[in-house]
Amino acid sequence: EASPLYVQNINFFQQIGGFQAVLSRIVREPRLNLTAVKVILRPFIKVKHMLKRGSLQMFARRVHEAIMEHISALTDEQLKLEDRKTMTDIHKQLDVIVHSAKLSDATKALDQFHL
Repeated sequence: EASPLYVQNINFFQQIGGFQAVLSRIVREPRLNLTAVKVILRPFIKVKHMLKRGSLQMFARRVHEAIMEHISALTDEQLKLEDRKTMTDIHKQLDVIVHSAKLSDATKALDQFHL
């Protein structure tokens, strides 16, 4: 059972646009490296069980879109500089997020990441 203050903090963070601000940072210039993206996603995974299903689904879709936009904006040279393990870790994080949200198109979302 979570502390009521913990729940209030998560709800407040969501209400003031904290989740959206973090997602915006993923796609904003200058682009973060993928290690930074991985670190940004960690807290979301820790609070996923505290979010209402609708909020989690909306967040999961936005995370997927932000990551895909981020990766597609990287040049071939930038992609070559990224660590393969980091890419795998981000894929695992995305897997946790989209499956926790019970998205109907979760498999498709993950397949897009692998391409």
